[in-house]
Amino acid sequence: MIRVYIETSAANYFLNIMNGMGAEATRKLQLTKGREWYISTTVLWEIFQIRNYKDMDACMYLASYLFSENLLKSAAEIIIDYIKQGEPDYLLLESPFTNSSIGEHWKKSCHDKSYTFHLEGDGFTNGTKLVKDISRYLSILITDDNADEILREDLAAIKVFIN
Repeated sequence: MIRVYIETSAANYFLNIMNGMGAEATRKLQLTKGREWYISTTVLWEIFQIRNYKDMDACMYLASYLFSENLLKSAAEIIIDYIKQGEPDYLLLESPFTNSSIGEHWKKSCHDKSYTFHLEGDGFTNGTKLVKDISRYLSILITDDNADEILREDLAAIKVFIN
């Protein structure tokens, strides 16, 4: 079986053009051709950011037909594995699939189409904001000659709230 990773923009494309029957038929066709489509926890995280619950539920429902029940690990999960294993020169993953609770919920929703789950609330919102902020800081560190000064100013502003 050939494993095909479908990233966020490709997943969005398929989810925008298909209905339930089309998604199920596409999955069956791909499987007969020896291909299985996978998404990662990151793609699922992107779907959870859809603000309209009806649209988000529809995307989750279609995705449960279209993609494998096994979610691939996110880059963050792989980095955590790498650090936990002592930062080896190379990392051979025991499995490319997540063992997170979101993966278990995803698997359940793929088997039972009446099962739905959501990530919401302050934890999800704050976590999403934190990830976006970290991404912004990484971008600054990589591209901006004044990165040290920008980060110092931001950290000073944060310190005001901590003290």
